[in-house]
Amino acid sequence: MRTFVDLANKISEYSSCSRRKVGAVLVLNELVLGTGFNTTPIGVPLCSDGGCPRGNLTHAEAVPLDYSVHPCIATHAEMNALSTASRNTTGSSEVYHRSMTMVVNHECCSGCLEHLAEEGIGRVLMQIQEFTDDQWSPTGELREVYLGDDGAYISDDLRHRAFG
Repeated sequence: MRTFVDLANKISEYSSCSRRKVGAVLVLNELVLGTGFNTTPIGVPLCSDGGCPRGNLTHAEAVPLDYSVHPCIATHAEMNALSTASRNTTGSSEVYHRSMTMVVNHECCSGCLEHLAEEGIGRVLMQIQEFTDDQWSPTGELREVYLGDDGAYISDDLRHRAFG
């Protein structure tokens, strides 16, 4: 799976986000089904071109903001990877199933984890990042999360995290 983490890191370079470069790869049996990176929706100026209201703020200014007042308008990498996979997988009504893994070069937000579980993705492999010197950097640690109908199970300590 390390190869797919490296691929997610490479794909993240296409992101126009000024805050966080996130890449995602949807994998089934060592086969890449879809890839994505975080970016503004089609038709909206890129974050780097002023499309995101949060993108013009420093990290210190953006962190305390209420997302309901100052939302991030980007489509997350995981959702773009699902979209790519659905376009690439024609003729099948059962595109997603629990044996698929979403590999992401950053920790997923709870909204993405919930959506991945609803889509039937069974596992998420995330590269842990830390924020230092005004940028996100990988720690080298990976976290594995198993998704089911009733929430997520984090493999390193088997804590149950229900969606809600």
